[in-house]
Amino acid sequence: MFAALDMTTANMKGGEQERMDNNELTQTELLKRLGERVALLARMQSEAARLLSERAAGFFGLQERLAKEFNRASDLTQKLAERLDARLKARMAN
Repeated sequence: MFAALDMTTANMKGGEQERMDNNELTQTELLKRLGERVALLARMQSEAARLLSERAAGFFGLQERLAKEFNRASDLTQKLAERLDARLKARMAN
């Protein structure tokens, strides 16, 4: 009877050990998957930062171009105003 009890206890301990091994395996697998996902997120973040940088550079280039065009339009408007003013003065003088 005691021998059977000892055998049952040994089997239980073996089963517990097996469950612990499975649990450790599961934890190891979970850690592996977590590591893979963290690496994937890091790559995604890197790609997002690269795209943001490219778009920001494009935006600033566009902003610079628009500023030049605005200055050019302002200069042309100023010249047009000067010409119209000269014509108006010429008509009033006649």
